[in-house]
Amino acid sequence: MSNEELHICFDRVWEPASAEEMALLENTLWKPGATLRVRFMDGLTGVQAKVEQVARQWGEYTKIKFDFGSDPDAEIRISFKADPGSWSYLGNVALAIPKDRPTMNYGWLKPETSDEEYLRVVLHEFGHALGCIHEHQHPTAGIPWNKPEVYRRYAGPPNFWSTEKVDFNLFKKYSADQTQFSAFDTCCIPSPSS
Repeated sequence: MSNEELHICFDRVWEPASAEEMALLENTLWKPGATLRVRFMDGLTGVQAKVEQVARQWGEYTKIKFDFGSDPDAEIRISFKADPGSWSYLGNVALAIPKDRPTMNYGWLKPETSDEEYLRVVLHEFGHALGCIHEHQHPTAGIPWNKPEVYRRYAGPPNFWSTEKVDFNLFKKYSADQTQFSAFDTCCIPSPSS
């Protein structure tokens, strides 16, 4: 897959597309040229190696570099045990998180997890670590949500989200004056099975 073919969407990797297709929350962006230290807080060595290998692909699209190591002051701190979900703080918000707590988690990545799932999940979460938002929160998104169904779907497993958490994670749109964004892409919206 070439640089021009990789397109990161909500929970999928689509192709073909250009690297400019994303939305970023401006106040969470790292300084161009920054090197972010990344430390694994726990997890199996083989799983850590797969995460690092996939995360490094972001270097093809950004001037941010990742330095994987054991620095206790690392900006990005990864756990595989914090909880069963996969998540990341947005961009430099990670600086406000105490150094003994993770800023990113991969709760379901295991040695037997498919390479496709590693690619999907790791690119997604490192996108958040760089300041990328979900496409469905794009400033110009005009999604005709079936809100009662969305609340019902996310209230159950694996999320168990409250109405407020659904509102924040799915229905809240970022304003145009807070974001850098390309045209809204309807192909990057989560399906009910995501």
